[in-house]
Amino acid sequence: MCIRRKFKAEVIQEEWLENKESDKTAESIKIPINQELIIDSINKAGTKIIIPEKGSYKFTIIEGAYTIYEKEQNKGWLTLISIFINKPLEFEDRGYGPHPINEDATIGFAEMIANYDDAENIGKSSSLVRNLNQGDYMIVVIPDSYYDDNSGTIKISIEKID
Repeated sequence: MCIRRKFKAEVIQEEWLENKESDKTAESIKIPINQELIIDSINKAGTKIIIPEKGSYKFTIIEGAYTIYEKEQNKGWLTLISIFINKPLEFEDRGYGPHPINEDATIGFAEMIANYDDAENIGKSSSLVRNLNQGDYMIVVIPDSYYDDNSGTIKISIEKID
């Protein structure tokens, strides 16, 4: 039997700060959540979720989509989210800027969909279940190389399922 319950997790919103050597460091801002979290497509530092207790956790896309181009260009919408578990984000320069690589998992749909509603419907209910320990952390981020022109958000639910 599977028991589902809401929980409170500590979430740290990471914001990149550029220092004079152009190295990227993160500033942490603690915000409480119950079970839903919005991932903004312009946040290249991602969102760090600290697991409050050992168990199986389900991460599910509830709604939303984003474009990695200026919205006016109308080149399509995505729902893909990269997940890094117990490690920092890793980047590789692909010509347009640093792109997240070597993630541990992804959820969502990686192909460009012509319109927002279709992309959102395809991405909805994409999920991932992971067994995690108290104090483990996950960083969730939109995979892109140049974030300044992105538009849109993805809302995910985080649910402890046992």
